[in-house]
Amino acid sequence: MRAPSRILSALFGATLIVAVAGVAGAEPSGTDVEPTATTTTSAPALPTTTVGDDVSDPEVTSPVTTPPVTTPSDPTTPTTPPPDVGIEMGTVAIRAATLSDDQPIAGVSVAVARCETGEIVGTPATGPDGTASVSVSLGCYVVSLAGFPDGYDPASAGPWQVDLTTPGQVQNVGFVFARWTPPGEGTIAVRARHVDAGNPVAGVTSSVRSCVDDVPYGYLTTDMNGNASAQFPLGCYVVETTTIPADTALVYGGPFTAELDAPGVVRTAEFTLNFSLPPEPPVPTAHGRIVKMDRISGEPLEGAIFVVGPCQSEWSHREVSGPDGHIPLALVPGCYVAKEIAAPDGYIADTGPITFYATENDFFTVQALNMPEQQGPIFRNPAVRVPIRSIPAGPVERN
Repeated sequence: MRAPSRILSALFGATLIVAVAGVAGAEPSGTDVEPTATTTTSAPALPTTTVGDDVSDPEVTSPVTTPPVTTPSDPTTPTTPPPDVGIEMGTVAIRAATLSDDQPIAGVSVAVARCETGEIVGTPATGPDGTASVSVSLGCYVVSLAGFPDGYDPASAGPWQVDLTTPGQVQNVGFVFARWTPPGEGTIAVRARHVDAGNPVAGVTSSVRSCVDDVPYGYLTTDMNGNASAQFPLGCYVVETTTIPADTALVYGGPFTAELDAPGVVRTAEFTLNFSLPPEPPVPTAHGRIVKMDRISGEPLEGAIFVVGPCQSEWSHREVSGPDGHIPLALVPGCYVAKEIAAPDGYIADTGPITFYATENDFFTVQALNMPEQQGPIFRNPAVRVPIRSIPAGPVERN
């Protein structure tokens, strides 16, 4: 009978050991045969298999587990992932200016935050030209005022909501400020003089009233030197004579507008009197009107209070716009200044002086505009402006 032969293989690390248990075709004997071992290096790792003559009775040897060998990796330097490329961006542009004369304001800072989360993505501040901008990804943003320089009060300061929906789109946001006058007092002085000799006139009494609501603040009566004065809170006042001595006639007595716009300022109203009948006043022959309108909608505004007077004189008179926004004027021809001292309810007063000329043969119109207190952002669109054609000088040949 043929002796069974059996080959066992096992893998230990990188060494392959083959053991021969018997020799095929040899007769059995009583002498023990030492197994012969052959060692081969650098053999590939193979699974353990049992091979024999009798395939119907295989013997399976359990595989030997090889300890894992850890190979250290080369040290690497961590890198920051590159920024996202391809994010579609837009721009939020800021402009800050004064209400009365549209002058740029530097140092106005704003916060640009996402509508959904409130995350602030930019805090631009205006430069000397009153502008600033920030680039952001497309989406919805809320632009709110964060800070502004001293000497200004916000007149139209948001917050505003803007939507950037198209790559490269620019959304403009405007902030408007009114110049601020510090608290304090000023002085109103009255002088009364004779028209010819310039001698002081005592006993001339004048009233001091508010330009805004016409409420009397007090009375000033000249002393033996023809002078009187008193301190009043900063603001606009109308000074007008109320009584004069019985033997005099008022030649030039106002009313005067005294604007106390800084602490310690002194405004003087001078009255001129005569002991004879005053000359006939000039006849107004120039006619026109002041038209008060909403700056945005063009609607007429009722209740705007103006003072109107000659350009080179301190006297002026008080006027109020009617339901149609008009203030009719009948004046002596010449140069005049109109100044708004109180705006209609819900509007911001534009206190800048308006200079105009009244002529005898031409009906004049002075346009005055007010900005609403709660007005939203205003965007200027150059595309809708009316182009102005140049006017050639000298003779023009016509076909």
